[in-house]
Amino acid sequence: MKEVSLPNTLGSVVLLLICLIAVNVMASFIPLRFDLTEERLYTISEGSRKILESLKDPVRINFYYSKNNAELPPNFKTYAQRVQELLEEYAAISGGKLILEISDPKPDTEEEEWAKKYGIKTITLPSGNTVYFGAIVSMLDQEMLLPYFDQRRQEFLEYDITQAIQKVSSTSTSKIGLLSAMNLQGGRSMIPGQPPAQKWAFQSELEKSVSVENLPLNTEEIPDDISLLIVLHPRGFSKRLQYALDQFVLRGGRLVVLLDPNARADMASPENQFGQQPQLASDLPELLKAWGVEYDSTKVVGDRLHSTQVNTGQGVMSFPIWLSFRTQSLDQDHPITAQLENLLFVEAGSLKKAAESKTDFTALLSLSEQSGMIDAFQLRFTPPEQLSRDLKVDDSEKAVIAITSGKFNTAFPNGQPAKENKNAKA
Repeated sequence: MKEVSLPNTLGSVVLLLICLIAVNVMASFIPLRFDLTEERLYTISEGSRKILESLKDPVRINFYYSKNNAELPPNFKTYAQRVQELLEEYAAISGGKLILEISDPKPDTEEEEWAKKYGIKTITLPSGNTVYFGAIVSMLDQEMLLPYFDQRRQEFLEYDITQAIQKVSSTSTSKIGLLSAMNLQGGRSMIPGQPPAQKWAFQSELEKSVSVENLPLNTEEIPDDISLLIVLHPRGFSKRLQYALDQFVLRGGRLVVLLDPNARADMASPENQFGQQPQLASDLPELLKAWGVEYDSTKVVGDRLHSTQVNTGQGVMSFPIWLSFRTQSLDQDHPITAQLENLLFVEAGSLKKAAESKTDFTALLSLSEQSGMIDAFQLRFTPPEQLSRDLKVDDSEKAVIAITSGKFNTAFPNGQPAKENKNAKA
């Protein structure tokens, strides 16, 4: 099993680079710091041990399992036994700080009432009987529900349990930072008379589970309480802002970068006054080079194998610039992509490992041998049928979701750049 943790040590980080927004990806980065999914599925990893051994206050796990239901399938019983044994091992390692209570919620009992109250999911057997197989993890007034131990997620069982323990026991005030050239949080429009901009659904979804802070574009140092920084469409970032990102990574910060070679959302922004066409591509060339990633902000990728059926107004066609991916195309061994089923990328860019890079580069979503690149500017005036014909297949490796990790060198060996003089003449 590949490493799924995000190291938190100086000079060693994991970086996610993706060419369009995929909200599902973010959840996998919150909030674990250790390797939780080794090949030994039911052996406690060192990361989980550290979390259990560091508990300061008791954590309670109420495990609800209809153990004595005579109609349970054999494979269900086997997996349930493994879950129970893992929870018991957690309790043993914690030195008394993790209290495990096992309940068999039979019909019309107090245990069943509590299971329903907590939201434990019921599973209906072929006979019509229902069984419970979930848990509630709590500490003081903090609770996290594990409604059902899905056997399809057995390789992430330890990850799920440890994440729940970490969440309820954490006293950290860390948060997720958002940094973007676009107005993600909505509010008053920059144009008089225009209605207020709506908050992006992307940010609204994040705020349901974590604390979020929007950082301004004049930020010169990423705050210490930012545990994960999401950089979305970094268009026109100043050198000093890029230096702040550089230093954040070097001190062990976790970074998500979302790049777009043709950001239509930017073109349609209300802040695009007087019909001026903004810069549609985003890029961080110096930083990407330091991180060992190659990306061309002037190119959009296409793939005939992953074409999407679109209606052009004159009929339906397979459009290779809109990429559709199904489960079989995704890396099923990594928590970021293992539970995703369908992904659509509209006019995405391409990532690959830089030739001289010594960092580790892992593609989580790769393109096929029927892929190629076209100039992004063509999308503004070329009909879809012509774009499809113009796509030239090449044999280069391409990814739209990738992770790079390792010890990085600074992109600014001479230190923090001087402040830019906006009044200077060209």
